[in-house]
Amino acid sequence: MAKYKCACGKVIEADTNGVIICTYRRKLSPATELIKHSKEVCVERTNLDRLISKIPKNSTTGIKGVRFDIRKNKYQAYITFQYRRYHLGYYYSIDDAKKARAQAEIKLFEPILNKYGRTINAT
Repeated sequence: MAKYKCACGKVIEADTNGVIICTYRRKLSPATELIKHSKEVCVERTNLDRLISKIPKNSTTGIKGVRFDIRKNKYQAYITFQYRRYHLGYYYSIDDAKKARAQAEIKLFEPILNKYGRTINAT
C-alpha cells in the first residue's frame, strides 16, 4: 500500500489498484483524483469546501458553529479555521451567538475565499 498525503495534512493509504482507502476503511476515489482534488480545495492549511459547507445534520441549534451549553444555560459560539478552534463567547440569545459566528466568518473566511474566487453562503 502506498501512502498519499493531502495538502491539509491527512495521510491516506492506497492499495495497488489505485483505490484510496481512508483511515475509516471507506473507499473514496482513485489516487490521481484525490491529488487533483486536494490541490484545488486544500490550500493554506484550509479546506475551502468545509468553509462554505452547510449546517451539519447533528446540529441541535440549526446554526453552524453555535451550540447550547447546558451547564451554563447559554449558547456558545465558536469557529474553526486552519486547525484552530476559536471561542467566540457565551450568549443568552441564540441570535447574538449567530451574529458573533457570522462576524467571525467574515473576518476569517472571507479573505481566503476571495483569494481563491469563492464566496460565503448565506446562513
